[in-house]
Order: sequence, then structure tokens, then C-alpha cells
Amino acid sequence: MSLFQFKLVTEILGRSEPDIARRQGIQVGMYSGEMENNDGRFSRLNVGDENPQMLTDGDGRRWIICLKQEFRNMLAANQHLACSLGLDYVGFPCQAHRYVLADAFLYGLADCLQGEAAAEAQTWLSALGEHLPEDVRRKLATPWKRGGELFCERHRSERNSCCAAVTVSRASFIILYSVQQLLK
Repeated sequence: MSLFQFKLVTEILGRSEPDIARRQGIQVGMYSGEMENNDGRFSRLNVGDENPQMLTDGDGRRWIICLKQEFRNMLAANQHLACSLGLDYVGFPCQAHRYVLADAFLYGLADCLQGEAAAEAQTWLSALGEHLPEDVRRKLATPWKRGGELFCERHRSERNSCCAAVTVSRASFIILYSVQQLLK
């Protein structure tokens, strides 16, 4: 396994299994300085966990939120990575049940908060992760970014109008923006 592959596997496992990773000393992304003080707004979800920002299943594994249009590619990519590296680890996210579609997560979150998500959310989420012509991109600009440059110059002419980091950021903002009134 090359250093790049090792870092990739560490990143995936560190994000998808934060409790297990923390016990093993792996710290990545937002889990590098684990949040100890809970925001009271999250307790409205009635999850019963000590730390609701770290929701996991009974095995300490997080669900991976992905776009509906990216689900098959993400699952296949992780299966290919695990197979090519000979990973024989049950926790590596190669099973469909480890994934939650972003729109299902959004509507489930809104339901837990006893309200409805913004009506445009489905349209915004469905436009992410695909190559879109300039005129369509402008129509789908989300309210907080209407005046800015939304799309990655590097990936603009290729299959996807945004790189993965931009897509994840935009999906997160769409979800939060869509339930902002319910969190107040």
C-alpha cells in the first residue's frame, strides 16, 4: 500500500468510524479536535447520544451521506479500493446500508425538527455532482451564493461542474439552509 493509499484509507475510516478512529489515535477532518460542548439546538433531535454531532450505529460507524446521483459511483469506488488493496475489514464502507441519500437525510432531519425543508432543496441537491451548462448553473444558484462564483474552474469543462470538496460544501450548506428556520 502506497503512502497515498494509506492516507486515503485512513481518511475514509477516520470519517466513517470516528469513535473507533479516536480510540486508535486517528484524527481527521472535524474529528481532529472532537467537539465536547454540545450545541443545545442539536438536543432537539432527541437522539439520546452523549455527543449528537458524532451519531453512529451500534458498531461505532457513521452513515455516509451522499447525493442520489453519486451513490452508485461512491459505493463502486470504495468497493474497488477495498478490493484492489486487499482490505478484508468489515467496517470499510463497501455496503449499501452504510450510505444515506442527502435528500432523505434532509427530509428526515426536517421531520425530526417537526417542520419542512425549503421547497427548492431537492432541485439544488439534484444539480450537484453533474456537469451543467452555464445558463442552468446560474438558475440553480443558491440564495447565499447568487453573486459569487459557484463552480470550480478546474472541473468546469469536465463531467462535473464542481470538484468533490465544493460539492460536499454546497450540499452541506443546502441542507443547513433548508432547515435554518427549524433550528432557530
